[in-house]
This record gives sequence, C-alpha cells and structure tokens, in this order.
Amino acid sequence: MKKVLYTPCTHSMHTRAFTLIETVLYLALFSALLGGLFMCAYMLIDSADRSQTKAMMQAEKQFILATIDRALTGASAIATTTPPNAVTITHLDGTVTKFCAVGTNIVQLVGAGTCSTRGVALNNSNVTISKLTFLHTYNPMNPSIPEKLEAGFTIHSFTSRGMPLSQTASTTRYVRR
Repeated sequence: MKKVLYTPCTHSMHTRAFTLIETVLYLALFSALLGGLFMCAYMLIDSADRSQTKAMMQAEKQFILATIDRALTGASAIATTTPPNAVTITHLDGTVTKFCAVGTNIVQLVGAGTCSTRGVALNNSNVTISKLTFLHTYNPMNPSIPEKLEAGFTIHSFTSRGMPLSQTASTTRYVRR
C-alpha cells in the first residue's frame, strides 16, 4: 500500500477557503449595497423634510388668502395703490381694512394708521412673501363686467436642510354691492 504524504499544498486543495479576489469582490458588493441603502434612507428623510415645508407653506397660503377673502365680505369700496402692492377695503359699517407689503411680510391693518407701524403680519417668521399684487376691476358704466379683486403673491421658505422652496398663490373674489 502506498502512503500519500499530505503537504501544505495538497492539503489546501482539499479544504474550501476564500481567496483574496473573492473577499475583495464580496466587500465591494457589500459596500455598494450599503451605499444604496444609505442613499435611499437619505432620500426618504429629505423627501419628508420637503413635504413638511410644503405643507407649512400651503397652510400659510390658505390662511392669507382666506383672510383677504374674509375682509372683502361686506365691502362698500375697494381702492388699490400704484404700484399695486396694497389694497384698502372700506366696509358697509365704515371700518377700513388695508393689506400691504412691508418688507417680506403681508400686513393687515384694521382702522387708521400705516401698515408699517400698526399692521399685523399675516405670515409667520418661517416664510417670506414677495411679488404681492392686487388688481381691482370695476367699471360702473358697464354693469355687465362684474367687480372683482385679484390678489397674488409668491411665498418662500427653506427646508431644515437649507433647500429653498417657493409657491405662488392667487385668488379672485367677485364683489357684490
């Protein structure tokens, strides 16, 4: 009977082990998989942050537009300024409401005074307002064209990660006398 000698070379051929190339390949695949998972997690967090900021901006828009719409209820006279970034609404009971742009805010003033000294900002400190315009359409000589007030503005904000977001808002309110 012949004796077989097991040398280190012949013994390693019978056992299964990872080679260096296989190890490097598996590490590269694992790193790519982990990188993809981290990227997905980051995108989910960033998307949630953008959605939260957009929802806050939407709520601000709706509040401002509803406040302007409410002030037009019972209006007896409407006057806009040139440039058209302010409107004065006189009500049937004689009270005066004014909306104007002061810096990066939309300000509402009820009663006498100026918007910059006595007005109340309608938007919160997390958003800024630009491009505020009011367009009053009224022709007493042509009653077939209804009286209306169009209001528009752009609202800006930043996500918590510093990404800027903007939305435009507009409303048209027909006035009955």
